[in-house]
Amino acid sequence: MPHKDPVKRKLYLRKWYKKHRVRLLKKYKKLFQKNALSYYYRNREKKIKWQKEYYRTHKKQHRVWWKKYHKYHPDTRRHVDRVLISLGIHIRYDDLVKKQKRKCLICRRVPRKLVIDHSHRRNQFRGLLCQRCNIMLGASNDNSSILRRAMNYLERR
Repeated sequence: MPHKDPVKRKLYLRKWYKKHRVRLLKKYKKLFQKNALSYYYRNREKKIKWQKEYYRTHKKQHRVWWKKYHKYHPDTRRHVDRVLISLGIHIRYDDLVKKQKRKCLICRRVPRKLVIDHSHRRNQFRGLLCQRCNIMLGASNDNSSILRRAMNYLERR
């Protein structure tokens, strides 16, 4: 019998699941979704605690695994690099930071982290800014007349 040998049993179960997968998903779809969500919310703290502990104890293995993964998948290296590529910039984020000398283009401060500023209308990269300056531009809807009025207001007061 195939179920006594663990290797054969695994192969048998895989084939069986592939054959009956559609029928099972139709039959138990709502049950799976409901139970999965309720299980997650009931045991959320336990799972997060377990994940943190696992990462703490396996930190070296985790780093080795990620290095190996990124070696073979360089396009998934960092989110900011993917965003830059989508904006048509094929320079790495770290290189742009060095080019700007780690400074924000508007306030000239050296923040912990620089964010990507781009035009939503033209989908064009403008530079790296600190979070405050990027929020300021976003709050003014990238409208220079609003910023000029704000500047005049500050000079008068």
